[in-house]
Amino acid sequence: IHIVVINSMRRFAFPAVQDGIKIALQWAHVRVRDMESLTRKIHKVTTSGPAQLMVFADFDMTLTSFCVNRRKGCTSYGVIEDSSLMPESFREEILQVKNKYYPIEVAKDVSLEQRTQAMVNWWKTSNGLIVKYGVKRNDIREMVAEANIALRPNSYEVFCLLEQHSIPLYVFSAGLADVIHQVFLQQSRLWTNMHIISNRLLYDETGVTKGFSEPLIHSFNKHHVTEFFKEDFKETVNRANVLLLGDSQGDPSMTDGINGMESHSIIKIGFLNHDVDELLSRYMELYDVVLTGDGDMGFVHTMLQALLPTTA
Repeated sequence: IHIVVINSMRRFAFPAVQDGIKIALQWAHVRVRDMESLTRKIHKVTTSGPAQLMVFADFDMTLTSFCVNRRKGCTSYGVIEDSSLMPESFREEILQVKNKYYPIEVAKDVSLEQRTQAMVNWWKTSNGLIVKYGVKRNDIREMVAEANIALRPNSYEVFCLLEQHSIPLYVFSAGLADVIHQVFLQQSRLWTNMHIISNRLLYDETGVTKGFSEPLIHSFNKHHVTEFFKEDFKETVNRANVLLLGDSQGDPSMTDGINGMESHSIIKIGFLNHDVDELLSRYMELYDVVLTGDGDMGFVHTMLQALLPTTA
């Protein structure tokens, strides 16, 4: 028995086990770049089994919702930047930095080299202010509790499925590991198969921030810093397939710097949270599947159900 999906006047056959994903690929918010290529990748991952699969996911606006409580959600940095525990002078200074560099990050007429340098300056300036104002380790929990940040609906089911099948989940973020850790503690749990690779606060003996971990991870250099996290990535050696989740134009390349990953089969799913008309064509070049609008993790869960056996 086969299911036939018609795309651009061509016919592709899915094994019957793919019923769920075939339906999901027809959802209104789902865009597929190349159905034939995606079909081949799905087949390879399915036949290889869960022992060959791993997941790489960005955190901010990928695992978390873009809009929370009818307003834009916080990033992991934003949890600190917007916190009522920080003085108004800090929030004013950090906003000035954001207003200076964010337009450069998204500018179409600025070269990648210029944008990359701007991101380095942005992150270092923001980190300097966090050190200057002495963010306390013991305050992170309360900052997260009061923040306008939320994991996407249906993310718990995704995490359960990955843990059930012992599939490594690499949360690879240009944000703040301390905040990400606390978000999982408060809104989900710390999963046994999860690795958080992100910028970490360094504290003095009193628990006050004195610096940041190296190397600096920003939105455009994830693929350049992977060599510093070889111990974290040791499980990638014997796994040949990747499900990659991101929301930025830099996220699709996050696995590029890992040795041997070039030969892997990578299914890239992108969350296009805003400016869909303007950005869709670009995202379609970067991702295999683009999810438009600020939705839940339902498609990702359906994809995993199609890729994995019904029992571990």
